[in-house]
This record gives sequence, C-alpha cells and structure tokens, in this order.
Amino acid sequence: MAKFARKGGPGGPGGPGRPDGSGGPGDPGSHVGPSGPGGFGFVGEKYGQSMWTNFPVSDVPRPGLRMGELTVAERDAAHGLLKAVLSPMGYQKVLDIMAADQTLADEGTPYASGYDAYNFALLGQPVASSPWMLQFGGHHLGLNVTFVGDKAVCAPLHTGILPSKFVKDGKTIRGLGRENDKAFDLVTTLTPDQLKAVRIDHDVSDLVFGPGHPDAKLAPEGLLGSAMSERQRTIMLSLASEWVGILNDSHSAQRLEEIRRSLPDTRFAWSGPTTHEPDMNGESYFRLHGPSLLIEHAPQDNQGGYKLHVHTVMRDLGNDYAKQLV
Repeated sequence: MAKFARKGGPGGPGGPGRPDGSGGPGDPGSHVGPSGPGGFGFVGEKYGQSMWTNFPVSDVPRPGLRMGELTVAERDAAHGLLKAVLSPMGYQKVLDIMAADQTLADEGTPYASGYDAYNFALLGQPVASSPWMLQFGGHHLGLNVTFVGDKAVCAPLHTGILPSKFVKDGKTIRGLGRENDKAFDLVTTLTPDQLKAVRIDHDVSDLVFGPGHPDAKLAPEGLLGSAMSERQRTIMLSLASEWVGILNDSHSAQRLEEIRRSLPDTRFAWSGPTTHEPDMNGESYFRLHGPSLLIEHAPQDNQGGYKLHVHTVMRDLGNDYAKQLV
C-alpha cells in the first residue's frame, strides 16, 4: 500500500498519475513524490494496480474503463455486477452518489462529473482460486472490493456526496441521510456524563484515515460501548451497518457479527453540534473506532457547506484490501 501526491489544480488536467500496471491484489504500488512548494497535492492511495482518491477522475485518473466510454449493454453488465456484489441498500447508495454528481454535471463543473465520469475495473482474474478486486468509483465514491475464495472485503471504502439533497425525476433525494440521522439518534440517547465522554476536539472537516493515510494514528477517544446501554449499542451497530452492509448479506454478515461482538471495545466520538435541521444533514464530525473498525464522517465546508457536502471513509484495520486473507 502506498500514498501518492502530485501537483495540479482542481479541475485541471493534472498529468497522467495512473498506475504503473505492475502487480495485482497484494502487490504494493510505487510511491509518487509529494507536490512541491506551493503546489496543490492530489492525495490518494495505491495498492497494486488499484487506485482511489476523493478527487474527480479528471484530476486523478483511475484504472479501468470510464463508464461514458462503454456501450449501453456494457454499462448494464457493469451495473449487473454491482447489483450482485452489493446489497440493495448499498447499490442504492451508489446510485444516489452518482445522481448527486450528475446534478453538478448538469450545472456545469470545471471537472469531470456525472454518470459518465465513473471508472470500472477488474484487477486480477475473477476466479475463486486466486484473489481479485472489483474497483468502482469516481468523485465521492471509492469501492474497493477484494475477493478471496468465497469471502469479500470492501475496505477501504469511501462514500461522500455533493449535494446531499437534490431533486431527481420530481423526487427529493437525501443522500447519505441515514448515516447522519442514526448518528444524531444515538447522540440524543446519551446522558450528560456520556455526552461529556463522547465529545472530542476535532476539526469537523477532517478525515484522519482518508485516501493516502492508511496508517494514521489515533489516540483512543470517545465513549466506549461498554459504557453504553444495550439500546445504544444496537443503534451504534445499525450506524456501522450503513458502511459494512454496503456488501450483499452473504459477504457482510460475518463482518457485522465480528463488529457486534467488539461493540464493548468500540468508541463513539463526536465533534460539532448535537442537533440538526429535520430532513437535512448535520454539521458534525463523528467516528466509530473499534479493534478492527474505523469509520469517519466529516462534513465539508466548501461547495455548499457542511449540510450539502460530506466525506466518509471506512477502514478494516489490518485487513484493508483483504491483506489478512491474501
């Protein structure tokens, strides 16, 4: 696994920045030097031929084929695979993220956006006898699903959205709204002492474990699950399932059970307001940090502000890219 950073500017051509083509799942990619003084650093993460970042594909190209380059039949096949790999909830989440991005494309953005600006890649041979990876993403989406035999690991996972609330085909969509609401629901159950324990001093917009930072260090902060009621732990597990449950049931059930068992040792941390407008995302950072789980939710204050722009990341600590299985 390797971090890369390079010069460029938002929406600019930014140079090739594409994988060197060596290796496959389990083969670390090469490091690209950091941007120079005054340069804008596009930061991302490489693992073998895979690459993910939270920047648009026009700023940091990904491996694989651009959806806009595929025929209708090929797009349908790509979405068919996504439907098989993901849960109905997870697939709908992907569609909402892409639809939000399309609203930006319709308004005219200085960078690649919309349904066509997502990349689809199969890394390695999709067979049960050897590891392989499905990578799908673009701006505000990074699916990295590694398959080893009958097991699959979807980590690291990046989901984000801009705008978080929009209208499509006459219907109002609030993307990544359940994550927000479940977190605020959990906060409302906290006692004064628990609320004191859960609060941390953290920049609301800051993802610690975002792309290029797989080995970031965090001091244990927040409220331990062992100090919560059974109801509170149930809400916390439901919150975690918004990320873990993006995979289909057969591939996520074991992971969710592992997380359920580790809830007493999992911390919930919070920075920002404890209330939000109804039917709108809030303006708060929160984190779930367990023995093997790291989830961060960080609203962004640019391009519409905290309520409309959010970044999230999930790490399977020690097992990103299914390293333990490979």
